[in-house]
Amino acid sequence: NFQGHGIARLFLPWNIVLYRTTRYDSTDTLAGVFGSYLLGADSYEDPYGITFGELNARRPNWLINAVNTTGGRLGPGLKGQQFLFTLETFEHELHSNLNNYPVAFGITGSMAFPGALHPLTVAAFPRPKGDHGDHHEPVEYRHIVDGGLYDRMGGEAIRSVLEDVVAWEQPCVPVVAHPRDREHRDCIDRVAIIVLDSGLPIEGEDASDPDLRVPFLDLLQNRNVRKAPFALLEIQAELRLDALKTFVREQNHNFREQYDRQDEVFKLTEVRLRDVEDCVVNYVLCAEIEGLRDLPEAKLREIYRELWEDVLQVPLRLHISRDDAAVMRRAARILVRRKIYESCERGSPFVDCSIYAKPPFTDVYTGRPEADQ
Repeated sequence: NFQGHGIARLFLPWNIVLYRTTRYDSTDTLAGVFGSYLLGADSYEDPYGITFGELNARRPNWLINAVNTTGGRLGPGLKGQQFLFTLETFEHELHSNLNNYPVAFGITGSMAFPGALHPLTVAAFPRPKGDHGDHHEPVEYRHIVDGGLYDRMGGEAIRSVLEDVVAWEQPCVPVVAHPRDREHRDCIDRVAIIVLDSGLPIEGEDASDPDLRVPFLDLLQNRNVRKAPFALLEIQAELRLDALKTFVREQNHNFREQYDRQDEVFKLTEVRLRDVEDCVVNYVLCAEIEGLRDLPEAKLREIYRELWEDVLQVPLRLHISRDDAAVMRRAARILVRRKIYESCERGSPFVDCSIYAKPPFTDVYTGRPEADQ
């Protein structure tokens, strides 16, 4: 319950004093909550936990996606305002070192949605000038907000990395007999891109309702104001993802043409939470995946209709109950296994299909997690 801990800390007397007398704000508060409960902060001297430099050096490259809202007029789609918490961004844009920066602030900055959290402020240090490097320009600041305002699923961030892979590392191709004879010994043979999309469809208005006003409340605010921004963000996300798909197709075509390579260098797979709704109609396949073959069709339709309704009811906030978490785990299991199932049906050589030689599931979902067995 990060939300409850954050609100409780925000109203602590000493934090109220900091809020009024310093630059301390709600983003600092939430970063402290993440530090305490996720990132090993254990003292007043270490309120935010580990830094980026203290993460496992052998981890996959982690791109935390955000938006820089500093400067003059923001262009269409905030073009050019993407901010990634990477070594390159900190070195080239901020003249700083990401390794010394707390991970908690990277997480908080990437989710600082306007109206809910204050922007994360980071310092952009000028390069030293003068004969002895002793003259400095004033420090500037960058104001970082939720990355979803520009690229909800991070498609453009991934594409920028893949462009570097193509330009500098050149994925390996079967032009020589042995890997050690290749020009780049640490090159890449294939790249798998998995897009996990937890976004849900935006519900439209009721076609039979002639009056969408809410009594009294519409005197102050029209309820459409809540839907319009999210609809625009959804369009932005799809455009970014379409650009990534186009890049993948073009690069696979280039490698086929240039190296006479038949298999795909880049493979993109989407796993979308909204696809759970398909189980309401295609319940036979979902039942096959879950091992619920023996249940009557009417029962299966009821099970998957209730699952979809439960998924829609999970709130978008920093507090997920045990019941809601169980619903999301259940939905994720179905979606991931369905992708594996579809790959096995196509005869993919890269998927372990032995899981379907055994009973897939022994638990039966019949609604909320209290009934999960």
